[in-house]
Amino acid sequence: MQTNPYSPPKAPLSDPPKPPGSPLKAVILGLAVDIGGSFLLSMALSIGYAMVLSNTGMSESEIMESMGNPPSDSLISILGMLGGGTLSVVGGFVCARVSRRSDYRLGFILGGLSAVFGLLLSYDSYSLPAHVLLTSLTFACVLLGTKLGRSTPIQDGETE
Repeated sequence: MQTNPYSPPKAPLSDPPKPPGSPLKAVILGLAVDIGGSFLLSMALSIGYAMVLSNTGMSESEIMESMGNPPSDSLISILGMLGGGTLSVVGGFVCARVSRRSDYRLGFILGGLSAVFGLLLSYDSYSLPAHVLLTSLTFACVLLGTKLGRSTPIQDGETE
């Protein structure tokens, strides 16, 4: 019975699964993507909107008034809502990937925090039914991102 010392081992070898990540880190990074990204998006959209309005020949006071209360059915408002929803999905995805947990507990926490921040930042901008709708959509988008983050397997060698 001769054995070759240079042959690969016969036993199936694999790396142990990565331990769960920090819940606090996951929620903070999810909030940074959601709230921070939404803030940056709103700044970029505001600058673009101001440039478009200034090219139409409006005076500075008219531009300031128009930017203060853009119609909710305007292109700028729709882009802001779609972008904010997308960033909520990405925030939930980031939270799920960093936490490496199979439950939705952190997604619910992140969704609640995102919804509260959204209410605080837009308290005087919308009516009560609009607030309820936007808060519900924010929460749903974060949970969708959490689901997408959990259903995508973490690959070997992938970093947090």
